[in-house]
Amino acid sequence: MSIYQILMPKLGESVVEGTISKIMVSEGDTIVEDDLLLEITTAKVDSEVPSPVAGTVTKIYCEEDQLLSAGTLLMDIRLEGEEDDEQEEVQETEVASTEQERPQDQTKRFLSPLVKKMMNEYGISLRDLEKVQGSGVGGRVQKADILNYLAKQEEVAPPTQKSHSESFKSVIENPSPKVQTPEPEVFTANGDYLEMGNTRKVIAQRMVESLSTSAHVTTVVQADVTSLVQWRKKTNPQVKEKHQVSISFLSVFVEVVTKALKRYPKLNSSIVGDRVLLKKDINIGFAAATEQDDLFVPVVKDCDELNIIGISKRVQKLIDKVRDGKLGIDEMTGGTFTLTNFGSFKGLFGTPIINQPEVAILALGNIEKVPAVIETELGDVIGIRHKMYLSLSHDHRIIDGMLAGKFLQAIVEEIESYNPNVI
Repeated sequence: MSIYQILMPKLGESVVEGTISKIMVSEGDTIVEDDLLLEITTAKVDSEVPSPVAGTVTKIYCEEDQLLSAGTLLMDIRLEGEEDDEQEEVQETEVASTEQERPQDQTKRFLSPLVKKMMNEYGISLRDLEKVQGSGVGGRVQKADILNYLAKQEEVAPPTQKSHSESFKSVIENPSPKVQTPEPEVFTANGDYLEMGNTRKVIAQRMVESLSTSAHVTTVVQADVTSLVQWRKKTNPQVKEKHQVSISFLSVFVEVVTKALKRYPKLNSSIVGDRVLLKKDINIGFAAATEQDDLFVPVVKDCDELNIIGISKRVQKLIDKVRDGKLGIDEMTGGTFTLTNFGSFKGLFGTPIINQPEVAILALGNIEKVPAVIETELGDVIGIRHKMYLSLSHDHRIIDGMLAGKFLQAIVEEIESYNPNVI
């Protein structure tokens, strides 16, 4: 018989696990293509998982409220029309993912996202990987195989290399460290308890993990966006008529930040062990909240290949999907830099928490009319200007104050002179 194996979908660079929040089928159920199988909760989204095939659910390996890694086997489906006495043929699919799982470069072995992450984290090369005997189906390398390999390296390392192998100790002794949130002190008070949903629990854990991972520093600057406000007011009616989209301030900052990231690529990087990965793609995420207080970070992919019209259309499409509850996991993964808009609720500025494994996040403050000194040929005068604060939280492990200042200055210079011809 032909069997489809439903695997935990690839959840993105920074999210390698998810919680099974609801199982919608039982063993023995007959299903058709696109029938919903289960719901998965991650740090980014609650996602429904449809079946890519028609058939019968023969085995369910997961349970509700179970936390699982990407690539974990969830259930078996016997294909429609297949008889039990036919030769068994196992096929695998990671549902709810727009990308097929690809092997590591220059190797034909299947590597799960978790194994790839561990290879990068502990400096295991492809040559080293050839020494690892996989214990999974078809000889696949699993987490336990990597840990066994690291343990053997610890045992055979000569004294001169012992310090290098020390970096493996923590993962061998405690392979899945979790940041523990202390229980609050119990006290008596009038009030009602509000249960945290799965999404909010994961967000809380990720925020604490980020603070314990990156050395957070926030730098704040002020920008005069009077010209931008006037340009947008004048241009948007024509843009909407010609391109069926309005240019938002958020879209403008996506474009401007993209240009700054090209000048200062270290802001578009991640720290992998003791190395810095400078990313070639520029994928900018932005924080978007719903009326139910759910927070999502959709990602505008390949920003450096888009003009302001293309960016505006992508941003609006993603916002519509957030509001309609149709945002997919693939639309919230792969981000390299994040924007968050404190100005949506009149906030002047803030100190945002970095979205791991990125190294910086930019907060946009509220645009306000303020009195300001204006330099003219006849001397200084007081005038009304539109101004806003920009606050950049950055990882001080690799980004110092000078680099953060140059990056912010590049954004300010670009935004204060913003005047593209889009008509």
